[in-house]
Amino acid sequence: MIEYFVSDVDGCLATPFQEPDWEALNQLRAYHQRARLERQTKGHSAYPLLSICTGRPLAYTEALTQWLGIRTPFVFESALLFDLESYQVTGAATHQGAWIQTDISSVHSIDPTDDYELDNFSSLSQHPGVRDIHQVKEWFLQDVVPKYPEMSIEFAKILDAGLVCHNPELVDIVEKETEQYLKQQNLNHLEVHTTDVSINVLLGGNNKGLGLRLLANAFQTPLSQIAYIGDSSGDIPALDLVGRPFTPANARTIVRQQEGYHHLTSQTTASVLEAYELCVKDNMG
Repeated sequence: MIEYFVSDVDGCLATPFQEPDWEALNQLRAYHQRARLERQTKGHSAYPLLSICTGRPLAYTEALTQWLGIRTPFVFESALLFDLESYQVTGAATHQGAWIQTDISSVHSIDPTDDYELDNFSSLSQHPGVRDIHQVKEWFLQDVVPKYPEMSIEFAKILDAGLVCHNPELVDIVEKETEQYLKQQNLNHLEVHTTDVSINVLLGGNNKGLGLRLLANAFQTPLSQIAYIGDSSGDIPALDLVGRPFTPANARTIVRQQEGYHHLTSQTTASVLEAYELCVKDNMG
C-alpha cells in the first residue's frame, strides 16, 4: 500500500512561469479530500494522502498546499519540514543521529521509525555550515547576477543559495561556473542541483533524500509506503528512497536515465495525476 504521495513542485505540480493546470490540480485536491475523509470515517483509504517536497521557499510552498487542501507536513528548501498545524519549522542539521556534517560522506541515515528529536529553525540557522551558504549567496549577488542580468537571486531562501532564470542554456553555463567556484573556494562539501530554471546550492546531505526521511518520520510511515515524483537532479536522492519513484516525461536527462524509476509519458501536472491514479489502482489490487 502507498499511504502517502509526495510531489516536487516545479516541473511536476507546476510548470515554472506558466499558469497552473487547474483542472489537474483540482482533481488531485479532490483525491486528497477523499483520502482524508475515508481515513476519518473508515480508518483506511486506497487514496494516498498528498504532500510536497520541493526546493522552493516556505511562503510559496505553503500557499500551494493551502490551494490543494493539504494539511500533512511538507518539505521546503529540500530538507526543512513544516507542520501547518503547529506552524513550526524543523530539520535535522545538528541533531545526533541525524547529523549533516560538512563532509557529505559522513551523513547518517535516518530510520523513519526512530524516536529522535528534531532541531528547530533557530538552531538550524546557527549551523556552522550555513556560513558557507552565505558565502555562495554573496558570490551570486556580487559576481554572478551583475555578469548575467537574466539571473535573479532567490531572496526568500533560508539554508539554500538559489538563482532563478528563464533561460535553460544560461542555467547550464552558470551551473558549471558555480561548480568551479566551489572547487576554488574549497567548498566541495556543498551540493549543486539544477532544474531548467534554477540553480540551488545546499549544505552537503541537506537534500531531498533527507527531506523524504523527515516526512516518513513525521508520517510514521515506512519509505516503502511512500510514492514520490520528481524531475531534476535534486530529486534523485528522494526517488532512490521511496517505494514508488515516478518521473514525468519532461524530467531532465540525468533523471530519465536512472533505472528503477517509473518513467511516465505524460508531462508536469498531468504526470502527477497519472502517477497518483496508478498508486490508487495498485492499492485497490
